[in-house]
Amino acid sequence: MHDVNKLSTLRAFPNPTASHVFLDYELVQSTNVVINVYDNLGRVVLRLDQDRQAAGKVQQNADLSNLAAGIYTLLIQAAGSNAGTIRLIKK
Repeated sequence: MHDVNKLSTLRAFPNPTASHVFLDYELVQSTNVVINVYDNLGRVVLRLDQDRQAAGKVQQNADLSNLAAGIYTLLIQAAGSNAGTIRLIKK
């Protein structure tokens, strides 16, 4: 699910993954972006701080190799509010 006012697309691949996941998203406008990955208890287990990003397509690599196998939630915040979420499966 994503906020169409901030993101026009959001994909993560490969999913499931054993180590790295590539995030593919498109920003509708130039904004500051923060990406957090949460475990099933709601704890932040990975944080990818981004500087201001230009509008358009963005590809980001996230290293999940240090995380235990399980289901995680990735949340992208743009302009200080939630812009999109996606479930990640770590093998």
